[in-house]
Amino acid sequence: MLRVMESLRKKTCPMESRVEALEHNVALIRQDLAVVLSNYTTKADLHREISNLTWKVIAWTTAICSLLTSAVYFITRSGA
Repeated sequence: MLRVMESLRKKTCPMESRVEALEHNVALIRQDLAVVLSNYTTKADLHREISNLTWKVIAWTTAICSLLTSAVYFITRSGA
């Protein structure tokens, strides 16, 4: 009887190994979720960046158009 009990104790319960695997997977999911949340972008952040990029495009376009207009002006002035 003692040998039977010892052999039963030595065998691991299949549920125990499944629970350990689930606990391990939950820990991995928590780590992944922490990484996602740390890199999370809010709507306000997105709008701020879009606004900054829009103003940069407007500034560059204005500068290039002004430069081209000035170049045309000086080319026509010097040719006359």
